Amino acid sequence: MIGASHNAYLATRVALLATRLLSEPDLTLLGEKAPTEIRPFFVEHGLVPLITDDAAVSRHPLEQRIITVLLEDAVILSRALAGRERDFLIYWTHRFELANLKAIIRGKMANEAAESIRDKLVEMGPFASLPVEELLRTEDIVELLSRVERSQYADIGRQARQVFEQQHELFALDTTFDQRYYGGLVRRAAAIETDVGTEFKSLMAAVIDSLNLVWLLRYRFAYQLAPSQVWYLLIPTHYRLSSATLQALAQLTRFDEVQPAIPEPFRTWLTGATSPNDVGRILEAKTSELARKIVRHAPSALTRAFAYMLLREHDLHNVHVVLKGRSINIAPEIIRAGLHSAPAAAGAAGGPA
Repeated sequence: MIGASHNAYLATRVALLATRLLSEPDLTLLGEKAPTEIRPFFVEHGLVPLITDDAAVSRHPLEQRIITVLLEDAVILSRALAGRERDFLIYWTHRFELANLKAIIRGKMANEAAESIRDKLVEMGPFASLPVEELLRTEDIVELLSRVERSQYADIGRQARQVFEQQHELFALDTTFDQRYYGGLVRRAAAIETDVGTEFKSLMAAVIDSLNLVWLLRYRFAYQLAPSQVWYLLIPTHYRLSSATLQALAQLTRFDEVQPAIPEPFRTWLTGATSPNDVGRILEAKTSELARKIVRHAPSALTRAFAYMLLREHDLHNVHVVLKGRSINIAPEIIRAGLHSAPAAAGAAGGPA
């Protein structure tokens, strides 16, 4: 556990960064004005890389630049952490490195040139750990996954190789990567939950319960997977949606049977949801609502930092929707419909504990 002085320093950093979070009026402004008209807004909110004319930056796709902004925040916050708490925050950034791994695999399966694949990868900076150049030089997917087994992703690589040798499907690899990664996140969270308090556990529960439920609905009703296969692909959990609850939900045969069968508060939250996408949007809004409270008031600075990272990613999704929509001349009302809502007081983060 980090000391009191480090906790205060981290809380101060989070409070400063949280002033850049977007409010509902901010989203309205984004939807109505062109980026060139509100450049000071992008400067104030730390979003300049998304609209810059710098050739070295703008050559990267918008999606890559958004992740770079997130990683820059993670660098600032991780410097104030140590031990298992720092390990947790850094592991959170590894989602993007696994996305790089998926991109390499897809490129190789499509026989793309190494240069083409490399251009699609996010620059991980100080969080880089995959031997990208070695992976690009591998002859086939089995060799690539064997090389991943010799990296810090040994557990993920080993399981993925075994799955690929049995099924030879990209879907099987993607789901294995996701399930193993989030299982690792849950283990790292469990190692610090006692130290950092109940708010941290509540936030982790919101993230993992949402993922498990959306995955369950998608795998069971969109992909028509068998209950046993769905259950195998979910994240082992000790949160509100228990293993027993998820196992029971996986046995259902129709989407409309889920909402009456799920425990509260999910039953009330999901009233009227008609698709896994609806469920995902509702639960993401609930997670953001919780994170907004935590980023201002949680005693643990790590919990505030994690809440901030979730909210920052939420905001960057909205900025991405606006910039992409405007670049292809989508009507403003359609862009607004694609935004995830933000409370009016989003920027009013409190000071350090």
